[in-house]
Amino acid sequence: MDFGGAFKGACQLHLGLRAIGVDSRILARDQALAVPHGQSWDPDPPGKKILRETSLKKIWSNRTSLSNTHFSLDFLGVDVSNHPWVQEADVIHLHWVAEFLSSRSLGRLADLGKPIFWTLHDLRPLTGGCHYSAGCGQFQSGCDMCPQLVRNRPPFTRHAWKALRAAIAAADPDWIGPSRWICQQAIAAGVAPSQRIHFLPYGMEPIPGAGVCQRDARRALGIPEDRKYVLLAASYLQEKRKGLALAREILEGAAAEGVPPGSTVLLVGNLPEVPQFVGWQTLSLGQVKPEKMALVYRAADLLLFTSLEDNLPFVVMESLQHGLLPVATKVGGVTDLLPPDQFSELIFDPEKPKEAKDKLRQLLSSDGLDFLHAAVCKIGKSLPGLKTQAEAHAELYKDRTQKTKGSRRQAPKKEWPEGGILSFPWIYWWIQLKKSKVWRGKFQFSHHLRN
Repeated sequence: MDFGGAFKGACQLHLGLRAIGVDSRILARDQALAVPHGQSWDPDPPGKKILRETSLKKIWSNRTSLSNTHFSLDFLGVDVSNHPWVQEADVIHLHWVAEFLSSRSLGRLADLGKPIFWTLHDLRPLTGGCHYSAGCGQFQSGCDMCPQLVRNRPPFTRHAWKALRAAIAAADPDWIGPSRWICQQAIAAGVAPSQRIHFLPYGMEPIPGAGVCQRDARRALGIPEDRKYVLLAASYLQEKRKGLALAREILEGAAAEGVPPGSTVLLVGNLPEVPQFVGWQTLSLGQVKPEKMALVYRAADLLLFTSLEDNLPFVVMESLQHGLLPVATKVGGVTDLLPPDQFSELIFDPEKPKEAKDKLRQLLSSDGLDFLHAAVCKIGKSLPGLKTQAEAHAELYKDRTQKTKGSRRQAPKKEWPEGGILSFPWIYWWIQLKKSKVWRGKFQFSHHLRN
């Protein structure tokens, strides 16, 4: 699990379920979960962890310039099937499990014969390694020639894809899609019939600081009060799919044609280097704690959202909750939040930066936008809360459990493969050799000679 939107979405669902009386627990790897009824668990020996980390470094050195979004291996997964919480569970719900569970891990969960749900926080459960496809559709048919890798011989992305599909077929999960877009990707990938893919948006927490005005928010943040602020926010803005290059083109194009004096780009996120934009002042707040983000939304005049690929972005949802006008790309679940036929002033095609530049200038320079603010506030108030989200999930759990009760299958136990092992043939053969009698015989013989 990661600390981005997927982690937030999983934790909020967990807390919502507990609030309505469901005994929900979170099991994660390598993270000190500051979440009630959550546990970090990785029983692997240090050598296996080092091997996993070394393998990931090898993959990153093998990436093309197409994408720098995370790429994970179907490799060295943790077997959680014997964990007491898993053994006690009536339902198993997977979230962002990259580098925690592999196809082998999923296969062993399938062997338990319990109902499994899987939330699609990104595309990784559908692919041979990438988390967003950067325009490639090969995950629908086999992930043969991965455009995100320099070398893919043997074609381990295909082997990873096949191994994961075999485990998915055995686990037979119900899929949860926070956006209609990602539900459509799952249908196109053929992982399940459409009736087993459920559209359930993220639930939102009540907004803190709802009564704070813009001036007070700016004072609390310690930023100048007498200027226009355009907010750019992402956990890692240097990730190519976040569209920093597109944001630069839009902002500098708008400045060239004129924006209000002192207009400032307000940056939030992990920034090794603070980007500068010609014609704009820049102010970076760095990483901002969740409880302080309410002030940031209240302080800004506009949100510029330029992601090229996304699911259901929390930053857009939260801006709507706070009545902050977004200028956003038509990607993923953005069109679920802002239907194009109703909010053409706020959304744009990422292939048309001039369109976005014009919208940005118009919104920054106009004061008569009460109708848009009212519409945005209405959407923000209509977003599902944690209770609504939790109740919808609990109903799905109940329905699936009742259907399988009494006829719960016990999947035949088998040795589940891991497709990613082929990404490093030397590791594969080393593991096979260590398992073999030849290795044991040689080790015993040499040990005998030394003694």
